[in-house]
Amino acid sequence: MPQAVILTALPVEYLAVRAHLTDLQEETHPQGTIYERGSFAANGQTWDVGIVEIGAGNSGAALEAERAIAHFNPDVIFFVGVAGGIKDVKLGDVVASTKIYGYEFGKVEQTFKPRPELGLASYGLEQRARAEARKPDWRQRLSGVSNSVPRVLVAPIAAGEKVIASTESEVFQFLRSNYGDAVAVEMEGLGFLEAARANQRVSAIVIRGISDLIDGKGEADQAGSQEIASCHASAFAFEVLANLMPSREPGADQSAMRDNVAGDKVMGDKVMGDKVMGDKIGGDKRSTDMFQQNTDQAKSWQTIVQGGTNYVGEIHFHGATAENSSSGSLDLPKSELPQQISKQDVLDLLNQLLSSQFEAVIFRYGAEPAHLSNGTQSQRAIDLIRYAIQKEGADLSQLLTVIYTVVPHLKKL
Repeated sequence: MPQAVILTALPVEYLAVRAHLTDLQEETHPQGTIYERGSFAANGQTWDVGIVEIGAGNSGAALEAERAIAHFNPDVIFFVGVAGGIKDVKLGDVVASTKIYGYEFGKVEQTFKPRPELGLASYGLEQRARAEARKPDWRQRLSGVSNSVPRVLVAPIAAGEKVIASTESEVFQFLRSNYGDAVAVEMEGLGFLEAARANQRVSAIVIRGISDLIDGKGEADQAGSQEIASCHASAFAFEVLANLMPSREPGADQSAMRDNVAGDKVMGDKVMGDKVMGDKIGGDKRSTDMFQQNTDQAKSWQTIVQGGTNYVGEIHFHGATAENSSSGSLDLPKSELPQQISKQDVLDLLNQLLSSQFEAVIFRYGAEPAHLSNGTQSQRAIDLIRYAIQKEGADLSQLLTVIYTVVPHLKKL
């Protein structure tokens, strides 16, 4: 069963999320954090969902996100709650984050010079949010009749440690001057996404409902705007969750298909007749997820340990030749391929390529631009390997074949 975790800061946010779950049971972390775990069924799929209320602030959000990830080992993690609107939004609208600006960071001289921290939502979740934002379906999850039709924006959000209650304040003016594309402001998103970034197998996004427009915040809160905004944010979050396919989400080197993979049954720690024991890391027993795939031509294994560390075993080719592309240009005999190759080896090769060579590999391999980020070549190389794992499993021989076809001299290195 796919696993999700949803963090909230306030009681009103927690209750709005909780209303979408069934079969709720309380669960206590060894360190004292109290969760509830429930079920969410949609589109023929049931999610196991852990929820928690953590209070306000980025540092607390980072700590609790890390703890929840280690406890639940989720496929996806959301932060759902309310935010103040900076521009282009009205009360009740929803904002799904593309990125979170940490606006408090900077250098103080005669004036304050910002040096912002940046948290990025997972690409797959951002794309799913965009897709659902274009459709009205999510509003069917709202209870009651609203006087206005809420919109969803997929846009940047600012996060700090201050409650901003006036558009005349220095902080608000600072945000408008330095973070002109941020449409909302809140207090947890940066810490949350930083924790998720340290656990790369987990996809993460922040989803906020607009509960005030800065001026008149107290009056809006008293009129019930936080309840409305929380309900709207949670409704959209669960619509995103309902339309996810966890085994295909690019957050990750996560192995969401844990049972039948290429016809082999993975049962608990028993994998292909060999007993796999969790390792002791830092004195703690960490559970492992095993992803094993066998093809007619290759055998490989991949282990992902809680905390995000990814170990990839050797791939041994048994009399195989790489499949030809439709153009027939990618035929590479078995003798030309190394007998053992790891994901790190492929990553090292990609990082050696010139920019033009790297783009040629992407084109020949057939990776759509949507599968890759707009970051550095190193980051895009990681994205390409993630795509390749989804496309051909842990066996990266097709990608390696393309690399050697584009840059033949690398075969000799």
